[in-house]
Amino acid sequence: MFRYICLILILAGQMHAQEKIAVIGAGLSGLTAAYRLQQKGCDVEVYEARNRVGGRVFTVNVGGHLAELGGQNILDGGDAPHMVALMQELGLEEVTKQVSQELYFDFEGNFFSFRKLLLEYNFTPESLNEKLQPILQTAQNMRDVVAGLFEEESVLFRACCTILAGYEGGAVDKLSVCSTETLKHLLLGGLSSTHPYSESGIEHMMIKGGNALLAESLADKLTVHLNSPLQALRRDSDGTYRLLFADGKETSADIVILTIPSPTFSTISFDASVIPPERREQIETLLFGNTEKIVIERPMANTQKGGVFANDRMVTFDNRDHHLINLYYLGDHDSFTAETIGNVFSRELPFLEKAYGYTDLTQPVVASEIPFSSYDCPVGHSWVNDPYARGSYSYIPADQEESFLSTIDIGDETVKALFAPIGNTLFFAGEHTSTSIEIMGTMEAAVETGDKAARMVLNP
Repeated sequence: MFRYICLILILAGQMHAQEKIAVIGAGLSGLTAAYRLQQKGCDVEVYEARNRVGGRVFTVNVGGHLAELGGQNILDGGDAPHMVALMQELGLEEVTKQVSQELYFDFEGNFFSFRKLLLEYNFTPESLNEKLQPILQTAQNMRDVVAGLFEEESVLFRACCTILAGYEGGAVDKLSVCSTETLKHLLLGGLSSTHPYSESGIEHMMIKGGNALLAESLADKLTVHLNSPLQALRRDSDGTYRLLFADGKETSADIVILTIPSPTFSTISFDASVIPPERREQIETLLFGNTEKIVIERPMANTQKGGVFANDRMVTFDNRDHHLINLYYLGDHDSFTAETIGNVFSRELPFLEKAYGYTDLTQPVVASEIPFSSYDCPVGHSWVNDPYARGSYSYIPADQEESFLSTIDIGDETVKALFAPIGNTLFFAGEHTSTSIEIMGTMEAAVETGDKAARMVLNP
């Protein structure tokens, strides 16, 4: 039986050996799909709009310390079996640390301990479910859910809204009530279903040497064309795809895998025979998160382990080590560009002085598109204003649950109906295509869907 299965896999690869496969996007999902296909002998090439690989995984160096401007904690995807297996396969090492779950919220000039405020409610899973049941019968979004538990403008109401927006990616009035599970864990002392309450805090796992090493290790084994934004995707009468790029170059392919974020679909011209207009419109209207990051060095006198500090506009927490701090902006309040990052940053200086003891801070810059670049000042990246991302990561929008979460079975695979293959020649991958609500929006989801897309190409 084992020999028979191996023969089937080998023949599947040989069937596609003469077909040309184009993968659009050199983020983790695109690189994973291409890598798996190449391992089976397929003729596959990757086309990336940026001048770097990695997509929304972006490692830089700040003051001699590694910083993640994009995907940071591998364990946001739970145990992340696909991600960990790929790291091990490529010989990459992991580093782990425990991060404090203590959160302090700035309310009218004073910091309040989130945990202490919750003590008076003494929530248990049972009591919380009992309180939430009637609220969920009428709630339209997560703002309604939080308002059903706490008075609006109270510290707990505002703190919950901030943390939910920071973790899920979208403002609470845009978040589906599907995020109630995250709220439950938050009110029980944890953060989410992948980070339930633990006395030791939240475990973080990253790649030793920087998360971008995974993308670069994959790219080293593949043919990747950088600076190649896809402009149009056509289909000829013989079924072959024609790919037209912004620099005027063209190429053809028998199979295409689209791994680009949903908001960027609107920048590409698709023939109606490639993606039906109604389906394309549904994909384009899916919302992506609007969170952004600026990374700063800790004050020399304050390098001990600390908690998480937040206000209505921002959450701060440790980066890879206790020498750097993430300023995690909620984009509904501040979406910065290279020209405005200084103004956005300066607004928070009193907050940072009170939380961390800063007395003087150099003005920040927007990171250049070069992985592992070094900076001696605060550095940030706006995923909202990134033309090849147009948002940080996917979340479930209110009123879009059905279109975004509906799934269908195709052979042995379960996929989102919205991102089901078209004609066994056009496939989709990316964290937004994952059928797992728990890991959606994570690096694990990107790798998992890349693996799945490769399997579906090999086993039509």
